Amino acid sequence: MVEFVENYDDWVNLAKSLVGDEVANDIVHEAYIKLHNYNYDKLNRSYIYLTIRSLCIDYLREKSKIIKVDVIDIEAEQFDISKEHNYNSIIEKKEKEINKWEWYDALLFEIYTNENKSLRQLSKDTGISLTSLHYTIKHCKNRIYDALKDDIYNYNEN
Repeated sequence: MVEFVENYDDWVNLAKSLVGDEVANDIVHEAYIKLHNYNYDKLNRSYIYLTIRSLCIDYLREKSKIIKVDVIDIEAEQFDISKEHNYNSIIEKKEKEINKWEWYDALLFEIYTNENKSLRQLSKDTGISLTSLHYTIKHCKNRIYDALKDDIYNYNEN
């Protein structure tokens, strides 16, 4: 082990010549850990050299691995992102359309969509007649459909 410690700078320079400055010290330290459990009587300069060289080759081999990616997965991911963007665009257009409405229609439609209540229950809670609610909600749905039908069709087709 004395051979290793006395020539530490030489081992670092060896590692630098093979892998560069960034990881040379790490590789020499890893070699020290490997050699620490080795029989010190049999430890010589060539064995240390081969150990460091082997660790450098392992590092370079691992660094040069190419990660294979399936093109179908990439296209599917891009499609999902595009579809999510289109969905968000439709939601924004829906909100803009609702903001153009009279306050009564907008508020009633918001309550209807957010509360998840039937028209009967909504009529009972608000005191508005069932017929009035039915025609107002139907009118609101038709307005949204008319404003967004092309976007919804494109979204469903893609």
